[in-house]
Amino acid sequence: MGFPVIVKPINLSQGLFVTKVYNKQEYYQVAKKILQKTSGFIVERFYSGNDYRIVVLDDEVIAAYQRIPLFIIGDGKSSILDLMKQKQEYFIQNGRKEIIDFEDYRIKKNLRRRKLNFNTVIPKNNIIYLLDNANLSTGGEAVDFTEKIHPDFEKLAISITKDMELRLAGVDILTSDSNVTNGRLYDN
Repeated sequence: MGFPVIVKPINLSQGLFVTKVYNKQEYYQVAKKILQKTSGFIVERFYSGNDYRIVVLDDEVIAAYQRIPLFIIGDGKSSILDLMKQKQEYFIQNGRKEIIDFEDYRIKKNLRRRKLNFNTVIPKNNIIYLLDNANLSTGGEAVDFTEKIHPDFEKLAISITKDMELRLAGVDILTSDSNVTNGRLYDN
């Protein structure tokens, strides 16, 4: 399969322990962490692209949004830890619960990979993605494009839902194709 790969638990939800690993050493470390919490895991090939969710109910798209992984934007003076705290406060002020786990090994791993740490000051307007998964429950953000969804992707999501004999489904699409919407929203 080659690296990188995505390793994730077989029976947990909300993005818990979903990790992008780059080599055998990381693979064994992540597998051990997951197996301490649950009985097994899945290994998937990694694909890059933008992460979209299209929600279908009774043959109609009721919501469509792009999911963006947890990120911070540098201001040229605040440390990564301070920016994370500001982001957490932003979530709380906007009605979301405390989402950021400051002890999450995946955040620390991603920072190390970039030769950064919690004390690093990020230059103004530089974006740092702290997690590789775009789950909203782990700090990801959603950009709504329900009114701008391309008709072909709308048909695809409805067709998948019908084929699975479901009334309600969240169809996830990972693509670098900018035609999901009438214009690219946010490229990560």
